[in-house]
Amino acid sequence: MTPSADAALRRVMFRVKVGGRVLSRACTWDEVRSFKEEVKAFCAWDANEKLWVARVGYVLKSAERASEVLRRIFGSEGEAALRDLIARDREARDEFSGEYLLLLPSGDCPLCHRLLKRCSEKVAIKVGGEEVTYYRLDVNAALETVLEWGAEPEFAAEALLELLAQLDPLLTQRQAEALRERAELLRPEPDRVVIRGLGARGSLAVAPKPIDEGTLAALESRFSVDYYRQVRGAEGVELVPTRLRLVRVLSRRALKAPYLLVPALEELLRASGLEVSVAVDWPRAPLPPLESRFSLYSFQEEALEAWVRAGFRGTVVMPTGAGKTFVALAAISRLRVPTLICVTTVELARQWARRVQECLGVRAGVIAGGERRVEPITVATYASAVRALPSIYDKFAFVVFDEGHHLPAETFKEIALHVKARYAMVLSATPERADRNEALIYAVGGPPVYRTSYYELVLRGLLAPLQVEVVPVPLGDEEAAEYERASESPDPNRTAQLIKIASCAKSKLEALRRIVAEERGRVMVFCQFVEQALEAYEAVREVEPRAVLITGETAKGERARAFEAFRRGAVRVLVATTVLDEGVDVPDADVAVILSGTGQVRQMIQRVGRVLRWTPGKVAKVYEVIAAGTIEEALSRSRSIFRAISRGEVESALEVALAAYGRMAEVIERYRAAGPAERERLLEEARALYVRLAREAASSRALPGLSKPEPRTP
Repeated sequence: MTPSADAALRRVMFRVKVGGRVLSRACTWDEVRSFKEEVKAFCAWDANEKLWVARVGYVLKSAERASEVLRRIFGSEGEAALRDLIARDREARDEFSGEYLLLLPSGDCPLCHRLLKRCSEKVAIKVGGEEVTYYRLDVNAALETVLEWGAEPEFAAEALLELLAQLDPLLTQRQAEALRERAELLRPEPDRVVIRGLGARGSLAVAPKPIDEGTLAALESRFSVDYYRQVRGAEGVELVPTRLRLVRVLSRRALKAPYLLVPALEELLRASGLEVSVAVDWPRAPLPPLESRFSLYSFQEEALEAWVRAGFRGTVVMPTGAGKTFVALAAISRLRVPTLICVTTVELARQWARRVQECLGVRAGVIAGGERRVEPITVATYASAVRALPSIYDKFAFVVFDEGHHLPAETFKEIALHVKARYAMVLSATPERADRNEALIYAVGGPPVYRTSYYELVLRGLLAPLQVEVVPVPLGDEEAAEYERASESPDPNRTAQLIKIASCAKSKLEALRRIVAEERGRVMVFCQFVEQALEAYEAVREVEPRAVLITGETAKGERARAFEAFRRGAVRVLVATTVLDEGVDVPDADVAVILSGTGQVRQMIQRVGRVLRWTPGKVAKVYEVIAAGTIEEALSRSRSIFRAISRGEVESALEVALAAYGRMAEVIERYRAAGPAERERLLEEARALYVRLAREAASSRALPGLSKPEPRTP
């Protein structure tokens, strides 16, 4: 026998590892060469163990071919190994069956892969000791998709199963059953539109027959808004609208809507002559017994009742300091359903949690600042609520959007579009936005149901009368030269440079020193730029050593101590950057000095609001210091408080308040001389007297009619 023939007959072990089980067979070299080519399709060579290792994902995707090869090489033992692997795959799939399905696509159907791309994500699952990359299909999203592709609601499940069978031959019976169970959401009723929950994706309305064109047009009109995004172009930043369809027409028999719009959708369909049944399983977690340790002013009661009449949804518009928080707390007490309160900052979240404890007698959950504790009443920052949305979307039937003008932000709007809430309240002093996206606020949270005027709240002794003075100052010689150079520069950031030069004019510091020296109350100084705030702080300390500086870098504990000292009067001047513009619980001041700011009315309203809390005899003073003859004059006009409150309203309120103060001088003096405890008692006594005198003054004077606020610039 020749050496080559001897080698061909020599027996060697051919080994394949399948899901942890090693299959062996004694073979000739010729057989090894042949078997190697066959198993390469689903195995990889392991040089350390000197065997072939079946890649589980490839084996499962080509199960029929793998079964044939393993059976031929290893007989029944090979078949058993593959059966065991398929059984483990089935266990993994069945464990996930429900809202999601695990798939291992092996087909090449283009439509199927479009479905996967749209409705699934990759996940790694351990099968047979090896991580396998599956596609996790969102069943609700897939059912929506086949409806859009033309399937009738009652046949959507079978249409989807037909696609999945082409995509993945190992689809299990349990998976098919789970899909059909989910598809019950699409089951039409013979005589009515039925609206059901579709999990985190919102609600689904299914009609027994095609909805007429007139109703579809009404849906488009009512539930679509222009959503504006800022886009930087050659001419600068532009607002570019996108049509946002809040209610999606999947087909003429199927509509998808955010849960917050279910009541409005039901109303529109009924108005179109359709019978409607709402079968959404709204959150019903029991609330602990709520106390009511507070009372509302009459205007707050009016706001609450207007919101109730509007169907427990809508926007409440009140000036800063008017007590919007208490209207929301009263709404929570009225509804007694699980409630989510969205706020802008961690500090506000904790302030709200304290209010809930103090006013309703229950501990609120908090999702903010690294804390994540969910209770039947929970306060969350918008940013934290967005991140937690997948796990909390179905926990709350009522959502309060505090500082609701933030709601249309690109990510924050997802809360309103996905939370499984039936009721909503938006709170804001200024819901109108510079980007014109207030339409989205009104669409999802409800339109304004109550507004109260600044003048009325001054007459009620809730807000102080206001004096506003614009203080023009010149640029220094070097600043003027720098300003002129920047004016002539071709730099696209020229406007920002001009604003900073004007805003930080050194002569503003002298005006600030003079104001602080002349005023006797507590003063709050607002700066747009940190370096200006540092200089302002040093300037203030030259005339008033009882001053503190608050910036974004100030530690929370230090900030809290500064606020407490300011509240007690141990600190008289608080210099701050934009960190105090909004979302921070700041003690009341008597005087606001605006050294610099944006051109936005909202920022000015928030800053002015810091001095508007009423006390006996108080006149809130606002000094706006601007660089004369510069771009700041235009910024001042753009952000003027008189664009939110009419000048006539402010002047009339001041006239009436001064008349009332003149007739209650003794009470005012007693209040100012009293200690903190005595002041609490005297405050309401003085307020009752003031309200009576202010009403008398208003009725006895031929005050001019209150004009509308000055128009806003785009």
